[in-house]
Amino acid sequence: MAKKRALKTKKTFLDFKIPLNVLFALILALAGLIMLKKQSGKVLGLKTVVLNSSYTSEWEEIVGKNPDYRDGWLQLCVSYLEQGNKVKAREALQMAKTLDPNNEKVVLLERLLEE
Repeated sequence: MAKKRALKTKKTFLDFKIPLNVLFALILALAGLIMLKKQSGKVLGLKTVVLNSSYTSEWEEIVGKNPDYRDGWLQLCVSYLEQGNKVKAREALQMAKTLDPNNEKVVLLERLLEE
């Protein structure tokens, strides 16, 4: 009986609550790593050292040259969010939504911006 109680109180990694924004950041990072691995370090033919959302000016340049690049708009949105600029984040998200309105990341970012 004592063993059963001990097993019931033992926590697993699934028992911890993770904030939505942290979970989303981890999902984006994982997706970025998978994309980098599949594309051998290239994003639309541009050599990429690190997929980091804090490079706002670089993402602005990328989407300026490739306005149909949905993931670029999503990365730009996340970068603006990290800077606390919700107005520009919404604009970037709207561009991504125009390109792919049913994308899961777009929906998650919309929820995050509503908070």
